[in-house]
Amino acid sequence: MLGDAVIFGFFAIGGRETHAAGDANLIVNALPTLLTFLLIWIAVARLIGVWRAEVIAHPRQALARTLIAWVVVGPIGLMVRAVILSRTAIPLPFILVTLGLNGALLLLWHGGYSWWRARRSV
Repeated sequence: MLGDAVIFGFFAIGGRETHAAGDANLIVNALPTLLTFLLIWIAVARLIGVWRAEVIAHPRQALARTLIAWVVVGPIGLMVRAVILSRTAIPLPFILVTLGLNGALLLLWHGGYSWWRARRSV
């Protein structure tokens, strides 16, 4: 779960720094995006069983559960963030970067960690 929080933190803070370089309140201003995605992710990932020991023990299962969770969380997170920030539209580049980058990072993290755990137990 800590690795997931780091991924969402990287995305939110990195995105904020990219679009508002030198923001004196960088972390505070990144919180709406960070917390939106992280809290929804925690709820859905837990419900789908992303962190269950028997899932983590098998890389294919870990990747499948992570992908399923992200397919649910990504669009919901985008919509909730838009509502929180009073946005009437979500730019397509933001949608693509959010879904693609976060999805790829989550899959790399969960797949890599699961693979490492599986190799360690052999």
